[in-house]
Amino acid sequence: MKKRLLIPLFLLFSWAIVAQVITVQGKITDAKTGEALVGASVVVKGTTNGTITDVEGQYSLDKVSPNAQLTFSYVGYLAQDVAVSSQRTLNIALEEETSTLKEVIVVGYGTQKKSDVTGAVASVKGKDIASIATPSVQQALQGKIAGVYVTPESGSPGAGAVIRIRGTGTLNNSNPFYVVDGLLSDDISFVNPNDVESVEVLKDASATAIYGSRGANGVIIVTTKRGKSGKPVIGLSSYYGSQELLKKIPLANATEYATLRNIAAKNFGAPQPYPNPAALGEGTDWQDEIFHTAPMQNVNLSARGGTDAMTYSISGDYFKQEGILQNGDFERLTLRINNEYKLSKAIKIGHNFSIINTKSHYAPGVIYNAYYAPPTVAPIDSAGKFGNTTSDGSVGNPVATRYYERYNDGSGFRTAGNFYLDLNLFKGLTYRSNFGLDLANNEAKRFVPVFRVTDLQKNDINSLSASRSKSINKLWENTMSYDNTFGKHHINLLAGVTAQIDDNWFLGGTGTNLPGDVNNIEGDIEDLLYLRAATQGFTVTESSSGWRMFSQLYRTNYSYSDKYLLTASMRIDKSSKFGKNKRTGIFPSIGLGWRVKEESFLKDVDWLSNLKLRGSWGITGNDKIDQNSKSPPVTDKLDAIFGNSEKFFPGATITRLSNPNLHWEETEQMDIGFEAGFLNNRLTTEIDWYKRTTYDILSSLPIPGFIGASDPPVVNSASVFNQGFDINLGWRDRTKQSLGYNVNVIVSTVHNEVISLGEGKTEIFSGGVGEGGKLGTRTVIGLPIGAYYGYKVDGVFQNTEELNKYPKRTGEQANKDVFAGDLRYADTNGDGVITDKDRTYLGSPIPDLTYTLNLGADYKGLDFSIQILGVKGNKVLNAKRLARFSTGNFEKTFLNGWTGEGTSNFEPRVTIGGRNYEVSERFIEDGAFTSIRNVQIGYTLPLSISRKLKMSNFRLYVSATNLKTWATYTGYTPEVVNGGDSFSVGIDRGAYPVAKTMTIGLNANF
Repeated sequence: MKKRLLIPLFLLFSWAIVAQVITVQGKITDAKTGEALVGASVVVKGTTNGTITDVEGQYSLDKVSPNAQLTFSYVGYLAQDVAVSSQRTLNIALEEETSTLKEVIVVGYGTQKKSDVTGAVASVKGKDIASIATPSVQQALQGKIAGVYVTPESGSPGAGAVIRIRGTGTLNNSNPFYVVDGLLSDDISFVNPNDVESVEVLKDASATAIYGSRGANGVIIVTTKRGKSGKPVIGLSSYYGSQELLKKIPLANATEYATLRNIAAKNFGAPQPYPNPAALGEGTDWQDEIFHTAPMQNVNLSARGGTDAMTYSISGDYFKQEGILQNGDFERLTLRINNEYKLSKAIKIGHNFSIINTKSHYAPGVIYNAYYAPPTVAPIDSAGKFGNTTSDGSVGNPVATRYYERYNDGSGFRTAGNFYLDLNLFKGLTYRSNFGLDLANNEAKRFVPVFRVTDLQKNDINSLSASRSKSINKLWENTMSYDNTFGKHHINLLAGVTAQIDDNWFLGGTGTNLPGDVNNIEGDIEDLLYLRAATQGFTVTESSSGWRMFSQLYRTNYSYSDKYLLTASMRIDKSSKFGKNKRTGIFPSIGLGWRVKEESFLKDVDWLSNLKLRGSWGITGNDKIDQNSKSPPVTDKLDAIFGNSEKFFPGATITRLSNPNLHWEETEQMDIGFEAGFLNNRLTTEIDWYKRTTYDILSSLPIPGFIGASDPPVVNSASVFNQGFDINLGWRDRTKQSLGYNVNVIVSTVHNEVISLGEGKTEIFSGGVGEGGKLGTRTVIGLPIGAYYGYKVDGVFQNTEELNKYPKRTGEQANKDVFAGDLRYADTNGDGVITDKDRTYLGSPIPDLTYTLNLGADYKGLDFSIQILGVKGNKVLNAKRLARFSTGNFEKTFLNGWTGEGTSNFEPRVTIGGRNYEVSERFIEDGAFTSIRNVQIGYTLPLSISRKLKMSNFRLYVSATNLKTWATYTGYTPEVVNGGDSFSVGIDRGAYPVAKTMTIGLNANF
């Protein structure tokens, strides 16, 4: 009897086991058109069990638990998670990602639905950042956001970028402010592009005023990747690239150089130095001697996952880049750990931390030398010695300089991140405490050994300079937020206090005539201690600085019936950089929005997907000055000995006048925006008009030398105005044949103008160039910041009659001081003589129009993208052409110089220095360009194949950066920023050129 019972029980148990897994099948279609989606992915969530749809959109997936969740996804569509619940047929309609109304973006101290934002906020996804082969998040933003002008800092290894959001708004530091996972910073060089989840750019005062004194130049919020509950995902990304010089400057070869030298000698009545130029041939191309093809590589490994109680994200990244200028490279190793722990339903803690180690080897500055070195000299002569390029008074041998001055190294260690605590006190009310820490240590060392190439290129005494710097930035923020909905009313309130402390230390020293050779100094030694062995020129410099800031912040977000929107915020900052009575700055803002599409008269209009109007006003601040500007720094290096007894008297003096009345620089901004979507948001548009005015700009005031202070005081002096449009148009669609494509056009305009210069100033000269330290820019009311200032060229004197007819400089005599073939400068003030008063406005380095075209397509695993960007309306001052101190090489344009009446009316006769080398239109060139900035082609393996390889995703790609540039500028690149100095932007003194890069890479998830 027992056996008879066991048999049916066994069969029942076996049937129950089999019944634990089922087969699910169905069809995946486009939610709008009903068309089948070919190659869509179906995966059991948290497992590797998955499949893809066939040509009819059908799928069938075995071994699915009745309690499982399936994830349905397709490129360009929003993914869906659906519970199986024992269903054997699941037909899914996916919506395109073009519907951005529910998109959540990061704003200051929180998140908001894109549809509820009243300010000008733009977002870039992490995948679009990581797609560019660069170590810099800033460079990866180029051409992706309207109103954000990004220029490479230089082409050197590891270089970042200079960013201007809606123009240049100040005379001091115009860089935007950064927030990385809640950590406030002026620098994000520590962020690895592969770790970025999203980047939000806050452009108007409604969005930035919550950051108060940090928001005047815009705010860039970087959110890094986090783990999600579920099975661990192991990610591997890697690429290898080859860099080369994008463009060579057309310089004269040996024959052409000798010909030009002979012409110059003839023009000066001197003997011709080269009797047979043709015999010299091509000679040396010094650009080929200093530039080379350089590799670049990156490897990123990550692990992300978690449970209901804890999520984690750990990544390691290695990046190395050699420079196209030989003997230079950059190496970076990054570790990032982002974890969050759920201690209970009401308590969460977490941290976002990165550790970065960098090493740099700086190439000697030989670009200028290679530009001027005579091509008639070989880099190394027949005797095996370095060629003598100084025999005719020219520059030193670039190859020799590269060899002897190659010992220039830097290293850095940085840890940056934050710890946070979230308490959900009751429904809708949350308290957050956030502690941020940014600790950086940097070291630098440069050694120049004894060497002798020629009497003019030598170093008789070796020298060593070494330095160490340390900075600690600590942040503590405590905020309360409340979020709730009452019928048609939704409200979000934020209040908080923050405190920030920043301290910096520097220790540096130099010494000459040290014992030993370079091999003694290349090891891991205490360089600063070793300097004590110097027998000459031993100096030590030590300094420290710091500042403190305490802030209160408040914000209200309110919406009624999901149609009428209000954002009001205020931040109160107290900065230690100002005197006691001037420390407090109050920065309010208000933004209004109207979702017109939600009105009854438009709600049923099918072709209109979205229509929103918004406007904002606000004030932000700036305190980016030295901590000691409000009080006079003192130096004690004025010791002296007086009298017959030669008595020693210690002395001291102030080095800068103080200004206890310094107060906040403030920027007032208005913005009117329009957002619309058509045809299920296939077509989208966003247009903003802005007006931005900065008052009481903090800048240095020149003072007479007899006052005794070496540095000018800082004052509230000027006002600057920026106005323009930001336009973003997009189209995204997918055909019945599963071809997805997208087009995005970005256009930005800006008008920059100085509207006042305080403290009695009428003009600010800057931008030193050419012989005698000529100043190439002049900032004056009514013109842009750093406007070029020089002589207009009215042609070339063709004969003696013209020499006698047209105005000349005071005291100049025809055929004695000025000759036929020399430039004829315009008498702009009409006084009949050429003086400095005839110098005038020659253009601006600030583009008044920037534009980008982004194109993309994908089809059954293949994907393609291309970015074309450009600028118009700006000029570049080619200062390396202007600076002709000696008989160095010439650009080929000199071959078109005047050689007789009627031969040229712009390029003058060939001379070595003199009146033809004043700052003038001759050296102001058009800075406009159009560039194919990035092209990428990729292929993603079908899921059916990648699963067999134990991978959930595998993609190979090839890309090209800076593939082609169209520009009339004769230098390496018209993108010249000079470190972001507002007064010297666009002056090319021999900038490190950007490189063309070809890359092959892969992305894989396991």
